[in-house]
Amino acid sequence: IFKDNLWKIEAGNTESKNFGIAADIGTTTLVCYLVDLSNGKTIDVEAQVNKQRPYGADVISRISYTIENANGTQILRNIIINQLNSVVKMLCSRNH
Repeated sequence: IFKDNLWKIEAGNTESKNFGIAADIGTTTLVCYLVDLSNGKTIDVEAQVNKQRPYGADVISRISYTIENANGTQILRNIIINQLNSVVKMLCSRNH
């Protein structure tokens, strides 16, 4: 269940199968790790260029962009959320 919506019912007892995503949002690169929460081991990793880069190569430039543009914060927020969603879907697809 996610946001009060039923997504999927799995056959059998999957209680021991718990996974998490750790995300490192850097100025140049976004890295997401698929982690087995039962033992802490990394299952898979996906790294991509941070899609916020066109709005500034560093944090200060991006802050300036948000100050100078009325919707700047929302634009940068949407970019990173969309990229995170895409990477999570990719990791889930690759690892069933």
